[in-house]
Formats: sequence, structure tokens, C-alpha cells
Amino acid sequence: MKKLYIIIISLIAIIAFEVCASDLHEISDMYIESQGNNKYEAKIKAHELGMRRGVLIIADKMGIPSSHISKIPYLRLKETFNVSLVVNETQTETTYSALVNYQYDLYSIAKLLLDYGGDVVDNRFYEYLVLPIFKQKNAVNIWDESKQWNKQWALSRELLEQNKLIYPKPTKELMKILTPDKVLNLSYRNCIEIFQPILLKKVMLVICEFFTNIDTGKSIMKLEFVILGPNDKKMIPLEYQISSNDEIVPLVDTVISKVINNYGKLIDNKVAQNITKDEVITPKNEANTIRTIMLSSYVYDDEGLENIKRKLGNIEAIESVTIKHDYDKKYKIIILTKYDDFELAENFYLNGLSFKKYGNIYNLINVIEGK
Repeated sequence: MKKLYIIIISLIAIIAFEVCASDLHEISDMYIESQGNNKYEAKIKAHELGMRRGVLIIADKMGIPSSHISKIPYLRLKETFNVSLVVNETQTETTYSALVNYQYDLYSIAKLLLDYGGDVVDNRFYEYLVLPIFKQKNAVNIWDESKQWNKQWALSRELLEQNKLIYPKPTKELMKILTPDKVLNLSYRNCIEIFQPILLKKVMLVICEFFTNIDTGKSIMKLEFVILGPNDKKMIPLEYQISSNDEIVPLVDTVISKVINNYGKLIDNKVAQNITKDEVITPKNEANTIRTIMLSSYVYDDEGLENIKRKLGNIEAIESVTIKHDYDKKYKIIILTKYDDFELAENFYLNGLSFKKYGNIYNLINVIEGK
């Protein structure tokens, strides 16, 4: 019975690894609302606005500036998000509102951001995540720098990163997940999940193995480049003759240079610094530093807008307030404050306001007495 239990647990672990690419993430408690010429159109438009807002929330969590994401077509949004929960649904012949949860997978989100993010978003993605692997018969080594192959790659981490290639440093969690028996069976979708929040276009396994010709005594460094993309998998073999051990280090450096030249891409610093004035920048761990916070709020009439302005104006913790109309009934409210989130929440509470936080985006809630 004990053996059967162990087998079942092992099978579950294997299955979990194989399907990790289909792991679903969720955005909860998303309020959606819209109007239409009929109840069906109203519902469609409400979900379209909700899914677009979902993309911005996810992008913000990934450190991607939402201001650089262009309008995404409804059908692409529908392909990316699944409605997992609907509550408080209210519908008339021309209006629709509800509180919904959306499910998504990181693979679909990454593709969406690359397709509609432009140069600035593209520049946030690494061209390749590179995993140099050293094989000795049945043994597989990923990070052990006692092997010259891995040591040379580790010494080149900074150079790789300058060319939008990343060789991740080992962590206990990664070493636990990427065991030698699993690393050679990785898929692109696996890597998107395993290495989040790193943004990846593709993955490259560079597998090195040494063979010796018994008759001649000469060695061969045999390489296999396994390229994992969103829709394909390529294997490129390569061999180098080795006359002496002194040639190994220069050859490994040659391989690293080849990878950088053929697959790398220099970071465009001009694009990386192209941040608009509307983008939120929140300094961390700096006492008494003024923070810029953007709040989103749905305001249904002029009276509601004036009510929010008055309440915010009464909060001494806020240095300044800027209110901008976003679209439909949605407004962006930009505030400057020295207070942390707890102190801000306390001041909001005392003045009939509240907020829900998603990454660096805050949804402002105007608390109406009696409700």
C-alpha cells in the first residue's frame, strides 16, 4: 500500500509539471458596467471594458507601462480571458453591470503584450532565457560552477543580460523544480510559468557533452541548441574538435559569443527611458519621499465627482490632486503623498473613501453613507 501511495504521489508531481503551462491565474472582483443599444450589446461592451482593464492591471504587476499598450481588439481579449465568476449581475434592455472574475494564463498574456505593446513593451522582454546544461552520461548539471562549462556561462551573465539574454541565478525553488530529469523536457509554456515574472520571448537550452575517440584519443565537444518558442521547438547540433584541455575555456567563450551574436539584441536605452509623464513611479524604501499614486474610479455624475474632490481635498496627507477623464465614466485620479498605504487607507476611511489595490493601480471607492 505504501509503494502504491508513493507511485501515485510521483505521478501527480509529474503531471503537475507537464501541465504547469495551463496554470490559470485570476483577477477577482472586477466591476464592469456599460450601456448599449440592446441588453446583449451592453453586456459585450461591459466585458470588453473589463478585459481591457484586466490587461492593464496585469501589465502593471509585470512592471510594464500601461500607457504604451495600444487598444486591443475584442476578439483577442475574449481569446485571452475566461469569465470564471459572475455576481451581482444587473441587466436592463440597454444596460449591464456585474462583479466578475477573469481567468487567464501567462502565455496568452505575454503574446498579447508583445503584439500590442510596441517598442517600449518589447524592450522589457528578454529575447531568450538561456539554460546552459552540462551532460556526463546520465548526469545533468545546470548550475554547478565546478564544471568549466557552467562557470564560463556564469561569468558571462552580465554580458548576456546587456544583450537581452538571461541566464537565471539558481534559487532553492528553481533547483527544486528544475531537476535533471525534468529540465530536458521543458516547454516554452513551462518556462513562462516557472520563471515568472521574467518576461521571455523564447527559451534556449544549450546542452554540452564531451566524447573521446578511443582510437585517436581526441575529444569532441558536442553541442545541441534546443530553441523553445511559443509555437515551435528547434534543435540545432554543433561539434568542436578538441586537441587539449587548454582549448576548452576558449571554445566555451566562443560558444557564448556565438549565442550573443546570433540570438542577442542590445537593449535600446532610448526606448527603455521613454516613460510618459502619466506613468506611475513609486519609489521604494525611501522615508518621507513623495509618492505618485494613480487611482481609477467610476463617476456617474457631476455631483459624484464634486463629492470625491471635496473628500480628497480634506485629507491633509495628500499634497496635490489631479483628476483626468479616462473614458466613458472612468476617471484617473493622480495624488502626491508622503504617507504609506496603511496611513493613506486610514485617512481615506476617516473621510468616506476606500481603495482596492492591484499592483500599483488603486481603484478608488467613494463610500456612500447608508450603503
